[in-house]
Amino acid sequence: MKKIVFFVPCFASGGAEAFIVNVAENMDRSQFEPMILSIDEQESVYDERLKKASVKRIVLIKEHISNPVKRYLKSYKIFKEYLKENGGEIFAIHFNIAQGEELPFISISKKSGIKIRIMHSHNSSVNSRYKYYGHVVCKKLYANTATHYFACSDLAAAWLVPAKRLNSGDYTIIQNGIDTEKYRFHAEVRSQKRMELGIGDQTLYLNIGRLGNQKNQTFLLKAYAGVSRTNPASVLLIVGEGALRQQLEQEAADLKLTDRVRFLGNRTDIPQLLCAADLFLLPSLYEGLPYTLVEAQNAGLPCIVSDTVSEQCALTDLVQRIPLDVNAYSNAVLHTKTLNAETRDRYPEIIQSKGFDIHMTVKILEKCYHGEN
Repeated sequence: MKKIVFFVPCFASGGAEAFIVNVAENMDRSQFEPMILSIDEQESVYDERLKKASVKRIVLIKEHISNPVKRYLKSYKIFKEYLKENGGEIFAIHFNIAQGEELPFISISKKSGIKIRIMHSHNSSVNSRYKYYGHVVCKKLYANTATHYFACSDLAAAWLVPAKRLNSGDYTIIQNGIDTEKYRFHAEVRSQKRMELGIGDQTLYLNIGRLGNQKNQTFLLKAYAGVSRTNPASVLLIVGEGALRQQLEQEAADLKLTDRVRFLGNRTDIPQLLCAADLFLLPSLYEGLPYTLVEAQNAGLPCIVSDTVSEQCALTDLVQRIPLDVNAYSNAVLHTKTLNAETRDRYPEIIQSKGFDIHMTVKILEKCYHGEN
């Protein structure tokens, strides 16, 4: 049996984690033994699923280190020691990363003799000048240490794949496959969840993502303030946790939206919330190809996203890419029609036809894990 290690810098509740968990749950366990290795961790909505799937997790740094430079330097050292002791048991390491500072881990695994080293880009930018400079330097220094280069979209590939490979097309787009049946729309689920939430006949807008600068919820609140003036019979649900939660709650209060905006934190009932919602809103500053947008389209939800999100995210006719202008975004939300139950139910087949079913994704990856490509 081949041990496959999924590396992610911080294991929390984001898109890279969703990818890892979806793949680990659906791998052929008679041939592969998946495990997850991270620098550190946060509370995750995926913990129970991993426990049920018997997927082992290793965390390199247990204590909190606020200084990112010290944190990375310590994690490089511990990672090197870990591979020295355990590298002989590992057949492949699948590095799910977002920026250049994480590339040295691939270099360490190469020096440690790991046969298959996969660099998988899940993002397309960073939110600070210092991170960007670090990204550029590390991308040049560690450009050719992986054996395989994956990305979730062309934007994500351009961000992290070495220029020579990018120009030659020597990389693979790996679809963020989902369980399409799990995220299928069901009218009875919609009614039950809306009753549970106390929504009634109100229009329900939904945003899912980490509460941080990238996901741009400050902009979302400003746009929704305009929407709510025209459509007061509406509610905005914001699902996720992050460093900006307290600030965002205050911004909602300042905009007099406290009774119309609900911060739900991390949730395990995402399929049900997608059924309950009428529109999905994602005004991110940048994205690779977010899982939530695939899931929302699968559930038949019209999606209003920013035009900074990759065009490849539009797997269906449900996606509108709108400039990050408050008035333009608000108008798009107000003028987008919701869909009836019969129409919403047909989208899983469309998502499958585009190759975004998790079973298709896993088959491609398993060939790589076998060393076949």
